Amino acid sequence: MHATELYRAAKTAGYLYQAHLRALVTERMGLEWGPVRNGAAELADIDRPVVEHFSQRRHEMIREAERGGIGLGSKSAAEHAALATRERKRYGLETHTWREEVRARAGEQGLDAERVAEMIRTGFELVRSGLAESGGVDECALGDRLAGAEGLTERSNTFDGRAVLQEFAAASGVGALVGEVRGMAARFEARADVIATGCGGMTTAELVAVERRLIASAVGRAGEGAGVVEGSRVEHGIAAAGRPLTGEQAQAVRAVCGSGDGVSVVEALAGTGKTYTAGVLRQVYERAGYAVLGAAPTGRAVRELAEEAGVSARTVDRLLLDLEQPGEKLPHGCVLIL
Repeated sequence: MHATELYRAAKTAGYLYQAHLRALVTERMGLEWGPVRNGAAELADIDRPVVEHFSQRRHEMIREAERGGIGLGSKSAAEHAALATRERKRYGLETHTWREEVRARAGEQGLDAERVAEMIRTGFELVRSGLAESGGVDECALGDRLAGAEGLTERSNTFDGRAVLQEFAAASGVGALVGEVRGMAARFEARADVIATGCGGMTTAELVAVERRLIASAVGRAGEGAGVVEGSRVEHGIAAAGRPLTGEQAQAVRAVCGSGDGVSVVEALAGTGKTYTAGVLRQVYERAGYAVLGAAPTGRAVRELAEEAGVSARTVDRLLLDLEQPGEKLPHGCVLIL
């Protein structure tokens, strides 16, 4: 089997399955659900200690992390703990034995047969009386949020249909059938402020407007005489670099330091030495008397700027928050490397 498409669809399929499951359990059994997290929810009547007891994998990961003296805060640490505690698949398992074990363990936590029967009786009563929990998704409100600044384009310029399906499935607290979720997603994608891209994805009119303002601002600062460094200083900085620059890297340094544009864009493929070139620019500008600051969208990129280019950097969010503080502003004669 060609697994690539299955892998890409797995998360979305899980969200749809969970929403469909919640809808049927709510409709047929009258049971209620807790908050939806990562597309899934626990039954509200199942006490938290019972849920925690059966979350054995999480407890094993925590113990593994404690043994190794690491936390689970980072993705890499969590993945390491997950792999270290993953058991080999077991075949030929006696299901009746396993079922009895689960029942016994649940009973020890207070979820015995009597408690389960009580939950089911209460739920069926709600169904028969028409009082079972119900309520759909406020499509308009959710759509406005997803198409806004804090929605699907908050961390990515584009999104696809899978992301839309996940959002509407997760928003259905009491569940929604797969066909209903697909219908809501299709109506969202047909909104006037949702724009199809040439690569088969989607973006929002709000983000396009922001990008147009940014481009207009950058173009408007062309040739304003900002950040110009005398040619001999630039050549000295290139010659004094820790290792020789390629022709393209040297040309990028000359172009940035000599254009006078308020915004200069250097575009290159991954692995071509953009960060190293940024370090050379930093040295040239600092020797010319400029203050050099760095900003990046992620903490990892901030560390790369600091470690590989020697640029004092912070995340874009942190920089913007700092500049909102009274009396805080960028120093005069500042070059910002993003």
